[in-house]
Amino acid sequence: MEALKPSINSFPEKTFFIEDSIHGFDGKILHLESWTPYAKPWAVLLVIHSIGDHINRYKHFANYFAEHGIAVMGIDMHGYGKSQGRKGIAKFKHLLSDVKRLIEYTDIRFPHLPKIVYGHGLGGNLALTYATRNNSSYAAIISSSPWIRVVLRHPLYFRKVMQAIVWFYPSVTVKNKIKSSDLSHNVDCVSAYDKDPLAHCFMSAKLLFNLPKAGEYLLRNKHKINKPLLLMHGSNDCIASWLATTEFAKYTSQNTTLKIWKGDYHELHNEIDKEDIFEFILQWINQLPGIH
Repeated sequence: MEALKPSINSFPEKTFFIEDSIHGFDGKILHLESWTPYAKPWAVLLVIHSIGDHINRYKHFANYFAEHGIAVMGIDMHGYGKSQGRKGIAKFKHLLSDVKRLIEYTDIRFPHLPKIVYGHGLGGNLALTYATRNNSSYAAIISSSPWIRVVLRHPLYFRKVMQAIVWFYPSVTVKNKIKSSDLSHNVDCVSAYDKDPLAHCFMSAKLLFNLPKAGEYLLRNKHKINKPLLLMHGSNDCIASWLATTEFAKYTSQNTTLKIWKGDYHELHNEIDKEDIFEFILQWINQLPGIH
């Protein structure tokens, strides 16, 4: 799987940034971004974004780890950011295919480095789901605010209506109803999100209907994850349930670390205490067996 016309766009003080592209399972072009330290990296972090999101919103996160010697690779999934595809229309299995593409491409770019898969929100669900189905070459998983269960569940009549819509109009899109003010306490981050032309609030009715099933699948199959796992969640997340993340952590392997960030909202990487969060992640990565 070869990249399409990579370009180096900028040179921060300690890292360099590359935009790249690959073909998805259906031939559509998927946008990739990477941040690499000037010095030889000792690990690579693979970032999977959330719903309505795109990878460039993680550039401050990526630069932090690149400045500490960890290369960072991320992908805009089908219908998100700069990737091709109708906004929000991708099926859950197609998004999982994008995760697979990202891992395969990272194996080519960084063949001898230990790889840590990092997923946020919906991406946190995808990272965990992928891990239950694939004993791949990655070394560990980090799942931040995973979408296992939503905080405010839809009433029964709404779910019945959604079921009918999915049956008759499987490709229709709906708004995800996420309030930007629930993402972070950082008002500058919220304002930037509201003005971001690449962020959007659309998702397919089928994805919205099937997400609860994907969460229940994870709760039933959590024992299949046998890699070191870091689960993180904010205790004031109004979007994804931190209680579901806590439930998921139970009865997983001894390699699981659960960290609840008191008072934080959904996007931990954009919270006011993000530097503490980044440092916690870095220390966790540093203690992984065989990482250096």
